[in-house]
Amino acid sequence: MEVNIGHRIAQARKAKGFTQQMLADSIGVTQRVITYYERESQRIPATKLAEIALALDVSADELLGLKEIKRPRGAPKKAYLKRKMRAVEQFDPKDQKTITNMIESLEKTYKYRDQRATQSPKTT
Repeated sequence: MEVNIGHRIAQARKAKGFTQQMLADSIGVTQRVITYYERESQRIPATKLAEIALALDVSADELLGLKEIKRPRGAPKKAYLKRKMRAVEQFDPKDQKTITNMIESLEKTYKYRDQRATQSPKTT
């Protein structure tokens, strides 16, 4: 089954952790236009295709299907988490500090568990 350009745009957008609205905002169109590009259009203006590629950190060749779309370096495995972290950036500094403290506490808990798991003797 041949994958169309709209599907490849959606794939690259999701790999980047963008919502349709985030992509739309970054290239100066509405979310509805992005939905149209992803679902129905086979004729995307070349200038918009270039803007989409830049916004998603992929090449036009990847969007056109000439190369496989690769997950951008450092891209989150969970796009949901990346979106949540972007939302946290909008919080006031006090709330950001609260969330940072929670994350650091969880990191310590997991490190402690990992250390105990590797240090405990195996019993048979």
